Amino acid sequence: SNSPKKLQEAYRWQQSLDVLFLVRDTYQDRVGNNWEEVEIYIALGLQGLKKTEEASAVLMSVQRRTNDPERRAQCSFITDVMNVDTTGERNEEFHKIWEQSVQMPTDGISSVRISKAVNFQNLSPAEREFKQWASSYWEERLKSPAYYSFLMLWVTWPFAIPVLAILRRSGLIE
Repeated sequence: SNSPKKLQEAYRWQQSLDVLFLVRDTYQDRVGNNWEEVEIYIALGLQGLKKTEEASAVLMSVQRRTNDPERRAQCSFITDVMNVDTTGERNEEFHKIWEQSVQMPTDGISSVRISKAVNFQNLSPAEREFKQWASSYWEERLKSPAYYSFLMLWVTWPFAIPVLAILRRSGLIE
């Protein structure tokens, strides 16, 4: 049994898909270099209507026809996301990646940190050294109460100027 909310959602997906088909077919000469984007949105519309096979076929077609490596990667990513197993069973590969990249705080005070090991792999030694220095520099600053005092003064100082002017006019300060 389809609820009214699900029917309305399906109707909206179908409407958006109809508009995208109209744009693709009617304004094909004006779409120009954005044809890949239109096709990707069509695939997303098909996915919204639970037509995963058709959406995958559209994305594979874009991957074959485009010369843009970013669009190929985008299509590959969308295909991977669309084909994720959502049965509720634990996906061990995703959990391995999660456990390698996210470190939860143990003291309850720290913020969650995402490890940036992947980003450091493609850097030169000088860039890597600078990144490590910058990271430690900001780590020290963000733990300092003086930093937060200065930040508060910096943010509130423009508000202090009119207050001082009012107090000076009223005679409370000279």
